[in-house]
Amino acid sequence: MNGQQFKAKFEAAGHETQEFQLKREFNYVAILDITSIPTSGGIDLLTGSLMKFSPDEYHVQMLKKGKSPGSAEFERSMRLYRYALMNYRKVQLDIVHGGGEYLESLASALSGTRGGADSVITEQALRNAPMLLEASGAHDFIHRFNDMLAGHPNLRVYQM
Repeated sequence: MNGQQFKAKFEAAGHETQEFQLKREFNYVAILDITSIPTSGGIDLLTGSLMKFSPDEYHVQMLKKGKSPGSAEFERSMRLYRYALMNYRKVQLDIVHGGGEYLESLASALSGTRGGADSVITEQALRNAPMLLEASGAHDFIHRFNDMLAGHPNLRVYQM
């Protein structure tokens, strides 16, 4: 309401600043608040609750200063994050079952091989199952997975 616009701006040392417009849409749930139209409806109007942010969750991939968004390193990172964000629950299920297609695909994408370092990544994920399964969401899972890789001397290079 009131034509107010919102921008998100992300800054980190050594990285390019990321900035984008947040989108909002009408909050249809506010229509259900008919208990007292002058009070509740008026409050919704005054507080801006008639509108909601959509989407309400974002992933911002920071680009290191001097790097190109088209670089192989950044593209690799984007592909890995996209896969992990979309499939982390399926990877967790594979971990519960002692292996599977999603875990193997992630390990293979991380290492760039089949039958090499990907096997070690899979083994480490299974050894660290309790920690990986306790993740509260996709970003937490990725953070824990990266920590697991960073903690192994031969797997540090495969972090997302």
